[in-house]
Amino acid sequence: MLNYLYNFTGSLCDEIFLTPARIYHTFKPAKPVDLEAYETQMDDYVEKGFVDNPIDFFELPTHQPSFEIREHHPYQQDGEFQLISYTSDYIPKNSFIRDRFLSYHENRTGYLVRWHHTQQKYTKTIVCLHGYMLGEPSQAEKMFKIQTLFSAGLDVVLFISPFHWKRNSGKLYDRGMFLQADDVVMTAECFGQAMHDLRISLNILRQLGSEKIGLIGASLGGYLAALYVSLCAIPYFAALMVPAVDFSHPFGTETAKFSCSIHQTCKTKMAKIWTMHSPLHFVPKIPTTNMLFVAFKGDRVCPFTQVQSLAQQWQCNRVHFLDGGHWVNLGFKSRGRVWYQFLKDMEFI
Repeated sequence: MLNYLYNFTGSLCDEIFLTPARIYHTFKPAKPVDLEAYETQMDDYVEKGFVDNPIDFFELPTHQPSFEIREHHPYQQDGEFQLISYTSDYIPKNSFIRDRFLSYHENRTGYLVRWHHTQQKYTKTIVCLHGYMLGEPSQAEKMFKIQTLFSAGLDVVLFISPFHWKRNSGKLYDRGMFLQADDVVMTAECFGQAMHDLRISLNILRQLGSEKIGLIGASLGGYLAALYVSLCAIPYFAALMVPAVDFSHPFGTETAKFSCSIHQTCKTKMAKIWTMHSPLHFVPKIPTTNMLFVAFKGDRVCPFTQVQSLAQQWQCNRVHFLDGGHWVNLGFKSRGRVWYQFLKDMEFI
């Protein structure tokens, strides 16, 4: 009975948090669209085989990237805070929207926020992948308990996803650029760029002396972590905390509003491209013993049943389903215990 109450309360709080977004979607003006052009853009993925073989959509760079430490100042007793920038040379696979995607100049510079031990030559590193419309370092410090991880002897790095924080144009209506149910093509390229830039970032960290790198992702970040270890075996582990697995709910393509009528064939294409990059379509390249799943049973934002499906599909045994919702739960201490035990098992602390 108590568990039911925890999950109900968590779900209710999720619904309260989602209400403003639902209201916004209700009153949001229908998006003007040239249906013929939009279908041409979507057909590009179909004709190139990306919808049937989504792994072919992703192309990870292998070159040694150049980077710049833009800011640095002391952190704790033996550390340094660093803001690292690099050029994202990602080229969208879809030639029909290439110019539009690249017109967002702020997004063409990538960033890493690094809390680094200066007295240790080689340090194990945790790379944190933030949630949707987050990415502020101050948020990440609280969310990922940066100080605690740093005090345990780990370097910690925050990867800034495309169109987040400094990569955003600054315009209010661009804040949700990464996920657009009414523009599945731009969204697909955001995921393509995220994987491309994450590979650049790990290459930079290896240049800086990181020997072992682990990923922890929350919500959208969990989705990105799961997707990345399906493309690349560089990470030693991946911890997926309340991860998204499939964006069909609660705001899938059926919620998109257009200025003209959309026929069923077009809707079907939209739905397929919207889920093309879901981790459910992939197989991990790292051992599943080095993966951790944590989800809450009352989660309405990232339904735990989807997380359960992915964990079963990947045959992962480190799975913890706790009581509560996405934002409000009584299991944060349990989540912390599971996470730190996982770090011990991975011999990071």
